[in-house]
Amino acid sequence: MSLIPVDGQPGIYRDTRTNAIINKNTTDYDNYIKQKKSRESKDLKMKEMQDQIDTLNTNVSEIKDLIWTLIKDKHT
Repeated sequence: MSLIPVDGQPGIYRDTRTNAIINKNTTDYDNYIKQKKSRESKDLKMKEMQDQIDTLNTNVSEIKDLIWTLIKDKHT
């Protein structure tokens, strides 16, 4: 495998046999992976929070229904 540096792109090379672009800059790759994991973690937390909010809304709605039922029963 023979690699030729890509002009103006440090750490980026072209494989002369396959013509593929190779990124040999592991720091950039590691940073990308960290950012991706961070985004996934934030997305998961957001989903969990949305699920909790949905559950709370359902519970509040049920409580309101029970209160209305109690009020109606008391006045009849």
